[in-house]
Amino acid sequence: MATFLYRLGRFAFRRRHFVALFWVALLTLAGVAAAGAPAAGSTSFSIPGTEAQKAFDLLDQRFPGSSSDGATARVVFKAPAGEKMTDADNKATVEKTVKELSDGSEVTSVADPFKSNAVSKDGTVAYASVRYEVSGMELKDASRDALEAAGHDAQKAGLTVEIGGDALQSGAEPGAAGEVVGLVIAAIVLVVTLGSLVAAGLPLLTAIIGVGIGVSTITTLAKTLDLGDTTSTLALMIGLAVGIDYALFIVSRYRAELAEGRSHEEAVGRATGTAGSAVVFAGLTVVIALAGLSVVGVPMLTKMGLAAAGTVLVAVLIALTMIPAMLGYAGRRVRAAGEKRRGKGAASGGGVASGGGAASGVGVASGAGAASGEAAASLAGGASGAGAASGVGGASFAGSASGAGADSWAGSASGSGGDSSAGSASGAGSASGVGAGSGVGATSGVGAASGAGSASRAGSASGAGATSGVGAGSGVGATSGVGAASGAGSASRAGSASGAGATSGVGAASGAGSASGAAPAKPGLAARWASFVTRRPAAVLLLGVVGLGAIAVPATQLELGLPDDGSQPTSTTQRRAYDLLSDGFGPGFNGPLMIVVDAKNSDDPKAAAAKVGDDIKGLKDVATVTPAMFNKAGDTATITVIPSSKPSSVQTEDLVHAIRDKGVEVKADTDAKVLVTGTTAMNIDFSQKLNDALIPYLGLVVGLAFLLLIAVFRSILVPLKAALGFLLSVLAALGAVVAVFQWGWLGGLLGVEQTGPIMSMMPIFMVGVVFGLAMDYEVFLVTRMREAYVHGETPGQAIVTGFRHSARVVAAAAVIMMAVFGGFITSSESMIKMIGFGLAIAVFFDAFIVRMAIVPAVLALLGRKAWWLPKWLDRALPNVDVEGEGLKDMKDSSKHSGSGSDPDSDSDSDEDRELVRA
Repeated sequence: MATFLYRLGRFAFRRRHFVALFWVALLTLAGVAAAGAPAAGSTSFSIPGTEAQKAFDLLDQRFPGSSSDGATARVVFKAPAGEKMTDADNKATVEKTVKELSDGSEVTSVADPFKSNAVSKDGTVAYASVRYEVSGMELKDASRDALEAAGHDAQKAGLTVEIGGDALQSGAEPGAAGEVVGLVIAAIVLVVTLGSLVAAGLPLLTAIIGVGIGVSTITTLAKTLDLGDTTSTLALMIGLAVGIDYALFIVSRYRAELAEGRSHEEAVGRATGTAGSAVVFAGLTVVIALAGLSVVGVPMLTKMGLAAAGTVLVAVLIALTMIPAMLGYAGRRVRAAGEKRRGKGAASGGGVASGGGAASGVGVASGAGAASGEAAASLAGGASGAGAASGVGGASFAGSASGAGADSWAGSASGSGGDSSAGSASGAGSASGVGAGSGVGATSGVGAASGAGSASRAGSASGAGATSGVGAGSGVGATSGVGAASGAGSASRAGSASGAGATSGVGAASGAGSASGAAPAKPGLAARWASFVTRRPAAVLLLGVVGLGAIAVPATQLELGLPDDGSQPTSTTQRRAYDLLSDGFGPGFNGPLMIVVDAKNSDDPKAAAAKVGDDIKGLKDVATVTPAMFNKAGDTATITVIPSSKPSSVQTEDLVHAIRDKGVEVKADTDAKVLVTGTTAMNIDFSQKLNDALIPYLGLVVGLAFLLLIAVFRSILVPLKAALGFLLSVLAALGAVVAVFQWGWLGGLLGVEQTGPIMSMMPIFMVGVVFGLAMDYEVFLVTRMREAYVHGETPGQAIVTGFRHSARVVAAAAVIMMAVFGGFITSSESMIKMIGFGLAIAVFFDAFIVRMAIVPAVLALLGRKAWWLPKWLDRALPNVDVEGEGLKDMKDSSKHSGSGSDPDSDSDSDEDRELVRA
């Protein structure tokens, strides 16, 4: 995997024009197709296999033309104070409104409230029922305008008029302002994390392109596949979040590879091979979780999941190809990790000199030391003094130097000490090649040199001391890495050197003496936190688990339902109509139950329907039962039941089950089938279907991801710990959702105007999406730990190393994802608002508590056992090589090839040689 992605990254880097053109062309084609696509039609909501759905299907067969799924509206009238709706003037106004509504082109029927007994007992409230031949999503704007105009005319006559029902429903409004704020926060985090506007812009650009392709494709297929606005909103939400994160991981790894002294093309290849491998497997877990929603058996969820999964796939492909191409265009404007901007008096190539020495930008030396004589000039950041520089910031790439200490990539050195990458050297002590030494000072390790002025191409040199290891340099005037330099004057692989004055290829140089030999650089916050956790793993684990457990407590009071007009903000006419009907006719009036009596096989259909009505009247919590209405064939009847309790109450749910139990008795006595349907019954069936599907869904998704993660981490306990941590975070997130949207805690702060039951699909939806995102952070963080462990570090050291390299980026990615999801909290659509908050808080819990605290604590407690894998399973599993082991033998062929593949021709060694000679 790593080798293939390495080659793919380098190909995209070299052929960046082709890759960029391909994605831009694809975006253009998708946009043109979306612009010319027909408007989306009905987004029918069906739940195959449920009793409520069977009843709707039967109504369509036995009552042809009834449009059981057609839009409905209730125009609610309230008389002025001291008057009644039966007063002559008020009655005339209502009748005029009914006539005006009947003239609509899509209207099938309008029920006069004075003829259909739709006036409240106290006479103050009445309503007219309007039915349309098409669904609310298909209803023309002209029909909606006519409905609202009729209400306004009645208001002018002095009545209070509000309109409820789904006839006024429109597409979801995600909240554009919130999305913009989310993107602005994401941009700020990217700039802080990546250190430049150019580097920060790359993830944003590629994520927008990916989301544009995904959403445009969904829009194009919306009419054909019956996709609703919520589908594209979800794809936008998830695609934008993962698109930015995946690109961020690759760009961050690219900068780290540059800091190791690699050429731009080689750094792109290795970043794509390592971080890109993690992106592939992280993306696969998200796709598995989203596509797995298909097993629930609800077409709407299946469409939402597959559409979002497709957008995630596009995000992965763009991260693996478009990001390398964009890095090729960016060139040196994306700097190595830790590299500072050039300041006044600083040398180019990332070196800053101070003290008695000199650094040069492109073959220019300055300071107390000269470019010749005592010191050698450097093409990419030089050094002066008694010692020679090596690595990226070493002496000239091609040429010769003379004096007390000289260094050359492809030339020869003379004097008291010299270094030659070609392998020829003379003087009292010299080193050549990669770690081969001769003279007074011998070399050791991979490019380490010692003695009175010897240097190594791949290591570090000291004037009078010794160096060992790879000798990578970092910090400001200090060297660090696998091997640190020491002595009177030292140099590191990353390009830092000291003598009379020290320079650093990546950082800055220190004054009169040495870049090393002093105290090591202070570890960063991530490394200090990881060290703290590994010292006190039990306490951290206990605190994290107890804290999340406490937050999850409200989830035990979870009430499920689907949003209706009662969950709308009080500022909407739908909500005001809902409240007027509840006040005038009782709380159960807004959730009527429709009883369908299929008496086709009954000897006496009318007697069977009458028995059903009588049995229902004897049940608890029944306010009204209307007489049975038969179809033309006389074999099917409908009965409307008004509960005494509100639609979302437990009492209403119990009534639905009681009526169905009675239906079993009726069938035994009369051979007539009794089916309960209506919006309330549909909600109950939907919630039950989702609850029944939750365990199989968890088993499928977590099982597949568990097998995938075993192959990635070569461990049993690490994937198990990841799955258990996910359960903690999703339960805590559900607890927070219940506290805010059901109980109203902090509701005013988040713009929650109406509390109520949690959307039925929320638990299973959060399980799917949060699981995929949680595995993202697990893969990105723990693969670096695994990489360090495989390369020989102890389990504790590997944890610290993984945090040092990945924690900052993972934290930034989590903040970005929270900002993107949080932007949707401003939506006026309650479902979108709830999804945005739930996902944002779940990412917070999972990234910062589970992955940053509980995961390292568990790994510290397990020690080497964490990476245990049975030998037979190890042999059976494919080697996916997420750690990039296959790249160890890859040579940086572009580094001195003169191929010109690097941006700004920074690898053209022929030009470099001519420049130095000049």
